[in-house]
Amino acid sequence: MSYTVLDLIDKIIYMIDKKKDICKSILDNMKKGTSVYILMSVFMKNLDTSAKYYMNLKKDVSIEDLDKIDFAIYDKMSFLMNEFNSKTIFEESTSVRDIIDSWLSFQKDALALYIDIQGRLVKNEDDVKTNTYKIIANMINQKKNYIKGLEDFAEKYS
Repeated sequence: MSYTVLDLIDKIIYMIDKKKDICKSILDNMKKGTSVYILMSVFMKNLDTSAKYYMNLKKDVSIEDLDKIDFAIYDKMSFLMNEFNSKTIFEESTSVRDIIDSWLSFQKDALALYIDIQGRLVKNEDDVKTNTYKIIANMINQKKNYIKGLEDFAEKYS
């Protein structure tokens, strides 16, 4: 069985769903209307938006243009994604500032994961010209833009 970027996207969607479950359980235990509740609701909506982005990305990717990912490389990527998926997003805190900082840190870790995955695809100079590399580059740029917006928000909140 050959792996492609679609398999990576499926794993990312799965990771997002797991994080949504965590955020939902936190929301279920919070008092509605509080600033922390509202903030967590916004983060949940962001996770929904991210999941839609990746589902649309899957639809836009042409199966004929997909490059195969070596099993050993995919296995390592999969391991890294599973490790990331087990990471805690929020500590036991009800501080809005702590939650914003935790979310920002989580998003930066996700960016680092994407960059790591992209780097593992490069074995020679031509690998940066593959569709898989370019798709992941777009995912990285999307994540960078989101982080920039979060940083701007965090700065205004301070």
